Amino acid sequence: MYAVSVSLGASSSYVTVAPVSSTTSTAAVSDAAPIKVIANSSGHRNTPVVAALTGQELLFGDNAHHQYSRQPQKVVPYLFAYAAAAASIADAQHVLGTEAEHAAESEETTSDLLRVVEAAANQKYKGHCRLTQAASGTRQLGFEYTSEPDGELVESFISAEDLFIRFLNYIKEHSVDGACGLTTTTGGDEATSSSAKLFLTLVVPRYAFPGAADSAHVAHRGRTVEWLKEAVQSSHLGAVVLNTSVVFSDEAAVTAYDAATQERRVPRLLSTEPHNVLVVDWGAHGLCLSLLCTRGGVLVCPPQHHNVPYRCFTKGSVAVGDGYFAVGAGSGGDALDVALAERVAAQYMTQQRRLFASPSRNFNALLHLNHALPTIGSTEHPATGLLHEAIPSRAMRRLALLMAEKKVSLNTNPQATSVSVEAEAFYEGMDLIDTQTLTKNKLDNALRSEWGLLDMFSKAVRAFADKYKDTWTEGFVDTVLLAGGMCQMPSLTRLLAASVQSPDQRWLFAAAVRVLDSSLMGNGVCADELFSVGGCHHSCRVAECYTMQRLAMSRQSRKSAGKMQAVVAAQAAETATSVWDALTKDDDDESSDGEDGQQETLMSDPHSGVFLAGNVYLYVGDTTALTCAATQQLPCASLRVLLAHSAALPCRVAIPWSPTSPETRTVLYLFTDAHGAPSTDSAADLVEVRPVNSAGLVLHAAASPACGGALGPLCLTFTAQAKWNEVSEREVHVSVQLVRVPSVGGADIASLVLTPGVLCSSYEFVLQ
Repeated sequence: MYAVSVSLGASSSYVTVAPVSSTTSTAAVSDAAPIKVIANSSGHRNTPVVAALTGQELLFGDNAHHQYSRQPQKVVPYLFAYAAAAASIADAQHVLGTEAEHAAESEETTSDLLRVVEAAANQKYKGHCRLTQAASGTRQLGFEYTSEPDGELVESFISAEDLFIRFLNYIKEHSVDGACGLTTTTGGDEATSSSAKLFLTLVVPRYAFPGAADSAHVAHRGRTVEWLKEAVQSSHLGAVVLNTSVVFSDEAAVTAYDAATQERRVPRLLSTEPHNVLVVDWGAHGLCLSLLCTRGGVLVCPPQHHNVPYRCFTKGSVAVGDGYFAVGAGSGGDALDVALAERVAAQYMTQQRRLFASPSRNFNALLHLNHALPTIGSTEHPATGLLHEAIPSRAMRRLALLMAEKKVSLNTNPQATSVSVEAEAFYEGMDLIDTQTLTKNKLDNALRSEWGLLDMFSKAVRAFADKYKDTWTEGFVDTVLLAGGMCQMPSLTRLLAASVQSPDQRWLFAAAVRVLDSSLMGNGVCADELFSVGGCHHSCRVAECYTMQRLAMSRQSRKSAGKMQAVVAAQAAETATSVWDALTKDDDDESSDGEDGQQETLMSDPHSGVFLAGNVYLYVGDTTALTCAATQQLPCASLRVLLAHSAALPCRVAIPWSPTSPETRTVLYLFTDAHGAPSTDSAADLVEVRPVNSAGLVLHAAASPACGGALGPLCLTFTAQAKWNEVSEREVHVSVQLVRVPSVGGADIASLVLTPGVLCSSYEFVLQ
């Protein structure tokens, strides 16, 4: 079995694979075969998310990219983003319904996402194949092209979803098959089943699914991404995939960085301590900021108002609706490609002025080009119009693609100080050779000053904070994660880290804020690849749950086990099955209606989890210091944390109790924080607490004698779980149980978390 992740960005796709065991009780990745970002059949780890609709066949990846300079009208850039836009439009039309009264509204075949994608495509891929509605009269969105099935030209149409399915077939054939030992399927629509099975995770940008933040439907996220799972099943991957998960890229970034911190033995992101994490995803289109929280070692989404990222896109994009997209200057990697191409072309025209002699051309304007990041084809700057008037469009398209490669080469090679740009027959048979423009010093200066990216970042963070300052109550951001292709540039990451950690940013960030970049990852993983790495970690966890569930079920079916062993095996199987069901069940189940259905949906939704608001303490000090007051201040040294604040519910802790005789009795005094979690960990300070119950909890050893009156091993279990009260509100119930530990095959106290014991007495309280 293999854990596989496919990250689907705006312009790039990466595949990460790790073999997992199918025979042991754990699916941990072998040390000899770690998680690895694999190369495709062309030898590149990056597969462009591009398609070319040629007359003979459909091309993808690098082959499609090469068609752009010659036949731009046949090229579909940002293929996944177009498919997501088409799916969001179809979903909106489905909500409106097909009734006659909604016909006028349904004619609108656009969305915020589509407008943004079109604006980005017009910036770099001018003249590309556009998304359109099928001529058959249906509301299906796709692409029109001319094919030659039998040597005759035929007008054809392929939907955006079908084109994306073909792209998944390409990914399987050219990346996944070789890494996982699968049979390559070519020339047919059906894939043969293979003995190797995959646990697949698709990592997608959150901004491509604005409907996933709809708080009116808790399970709306599941419905929004369901078309992705259906596309996988319809592709050749469907025959070999055991389970498909969809996670957002900011969540995958947290998972990847958490694994890296664990490996480097530095403080983890998913520790028991709560964290507020700002994920900075600076990719091909622009800057994306999103806030996530970790509570009790669990990644949770913040309140609904913070699920929608603030995004700065290319100039000219329109922001409507609830502000899913923000208008900003071109700031992404594609804008840099265009800017660098124009800068190299301007340098070429200046050096070869005799080739472009014309009294109408203002060559002085070329000296001031790219003091900002212009949009390709724009006439806002005189030099931009001059370039596209003088140099053929095909040459500029070739140069823009070339600069994308050179930019990556310069920033991924630590030893390189400059990169030579060479384009054959660039203008009227003359070659372009430039060794001066693309240097690290010039690029760093442009990032710092001319292009104003740092100022743009600061303004975006300020606007992000202003947008949520009235509703955000989770405290300061203590961790910033840098991801995305733009963060592969060391100079930019240094500037961002310095900006975040400067005293001017204390209004949003904690004083000791951590800034993590891809240098922490190791193994040659760059900032654009860590999303796929995080997704592969998720696939490994799913594979582990699958293996544990199979193992637990096989142990339950053994007939030779004794009565107690059978009980233990049954509970272990039930627990493993519950975990597997929670990971794999459909999120769009709408069969539950009414109040009970709402409660069941909320309790099962992984993004609406319940967490302890404060610590639950066991008092270990002098009992004469206690009072009957509703709240009192006790020294930290006299309190032991049983259940930590922000712990995900349900949670349980077990501690041993060894009474000397059946007459032994003990009194437990339980407290919780009076006003949330304490603000200090110093043992010399006082903590304001309130009692969990009105009086001490008295436990008698006489309630737990074993056979013959002797005392067996005893254990106290403290369990906190969320329950619904009579008015449909959640309450946190804390139960204390005195349990006699069974003598089962070396069972210890820790096994009481899952293993049932002999219940002697039980008490339950509600945390007010």
